[in-house]
Amino acid sequence: MMAVFVFLMLMFSTSLNIMRQMIAVAIVFYATRYLFQHRYGMAAFWLFIALMFHYSALIILPFWLFRGTQRYARNVRIIMFSSMVLIFLLGSVFGSIFNSIRELYTQDSGSGDISLRIGLALLRAPIIIPVIIFRKQLVAHDERNYYWIILAIFEVVFSYLGYILDVLNRLSLYFAVSWIVLLPSLVRCMPTRAAQYRMGAYVIIVAAGLWIFNTAISNFGDVLPYQTIFSAHLTGLK
Repeated sequence: MMAVFVFLMLMFSTSLNIMRQMIAVAIVFYATRYLFQHRYGMAAFWLFIALMFHYSALIILPFWLFRGTQRYARNVRIIMFSSMVLIFLLGSVFGSIFNSIRELYTQDSGSGDISLRIGLALLRAPIIIPVIIFRKQLVAHDERNYYWIILAIFEVVFSYLGYILDVLNRLSLYFAVSWIVLLPSLVRCMPTRAAQYRMGAYVIIVAAGLWIFNTAISNFGDVLPYQTIFSAHLTGLK
């Protein structure tokens, strides 16, 4: 029930806008069950189906291959993470070059400012900080959460890289599905019933608050068919 609520608050409005890619995201999310069951043929089959809807689904493949706790898998993830951070830092310094690349994809010159965005950090902090703090409890509750924690961390990196290339921000959706698993798991992994109620209340407040900001106030993706008082332009006022 909590997972459905998290999906409706954090991802459903996005699915109204980029339907084809969100179908691919959903199929990849479904295919993960076969990955955990070591039925790699079925996982590959569903990944192929997802690719028929949107080629961006291929981004998940390295995280399938290097999802374990082995040293080589962790080293590969560290290299990928470091490379992505380096790309963002270089993009912040050489913004004009990346803006030229962005024009090729979006035909939009952009503002030229792709420096660190504190706003995104504030939006992700209520999700990622509890996940990191309670990561050991999450893994002890269900070892599969180790994989979802990895995706949650990389979601933040892909979202920041979206300031350099918009297409990278859309790739973060394949990692954002980890919220559907991790946020309810935060509630379940709490040691006492009282702690579960407190964490449950926290998750509900965070999810509802992010929906209000992203959808009701900011109308992210222009999915609401009406204007709110936050977006209305009153005559004579600027």
